[in-house]
Amino acid sequence: MGTYYNNLTIHIVDRFYVNIGCAFFGLLNNIASSSGAISMFMLALERQLAYRWVNIYEDKPRTLGCALGMIMIIQSTTIGLTAWYFVLFYFDNFDVNKSRISCIPTHLHWEWEVTGFGVATVSCSVGAVWLCTLQKHTKVSRQNRLTLSSLSARYQATENLHTTASVAPSMFMYAIGAAMGFLVGLYRRYLVQQYGENTIVSKFLGDVGFVLVDIYTICHLLCILCYNPIIRNGAKRDIKTLLCIKTEPTIVKCDYSKETEAYFGFFKDAWK
Repeated sequence: MGTYYNNLTIHIVDRFYVNIGCAFFGLLNNIASSSGAISMFMLALERQLAYRWVNIYEDKPRTLGCALGMIMIIQSTTIGLTAWYFVLFYFDNFDVNKSRISCIPTHLHWEWEVTGFGVATVSCSVGAVWLCTLQKHTKVSRQNRLTLSSLSARYQATENLHTTASVAPSMFMYAIGAAMGFLVGLYRRYLVQQYGENTIVSKFLGDVGFVLVDIYTICHLLCILCYNPIIRNGAKRDIKTLLCIKTEPTIVKCDYSKETEAYFGFFKDAWK
């Protein structure tokens, strides 16, 4: 969006309002980059809380989710705002009346790209190992779910297993994608040292990072569909409904005559 905005407004002479919008898009870009670097780690923390408080988690998921969401928003906004100010105004001397530079911070400095992907690589690697360990515990918790105090807690134990099983491989993919973005940033650093920052190749490599994040989003959805049977079955039903495919309900024929006879036998013996 920032690239499109910059290309659309680059020829406008009066730069004040244009640059206000440019600075706004730059701020959103920084906040989004910060959020991408720490959000998956917060997801691992959420899974840990769901496992730790399995008896009460289903009763208060919204409270915990809102708390974690607010923590992530505050962290992302603080980091993004600080980086936005130093990159745009301190290092680049951005002038709202005259500047014609790009709105995207990653187009201006390879350091921001390398730092963001570096933090994401570390946080997601730690989160992936954390979730793999947690997955073993959630499997044991589901096997022992009958010892839990309520039906909702037993359901939550099953949900924890399915969700953790789908998030763990997704976290590994994110770590791999972040590592690839980090390597792209280092290669961009080499090109900048050779040819300068403001080149088409430099901006292109800056956009590659966003493409990697988009690819990861697709992988994340695929992991949920593959490893979460509840969501997978729901998606299958939705697709069949959209395609107008009718499926005959499966009728399970069971013979309960022996069970019925045994039940009334026990009932009869109770009166003797």
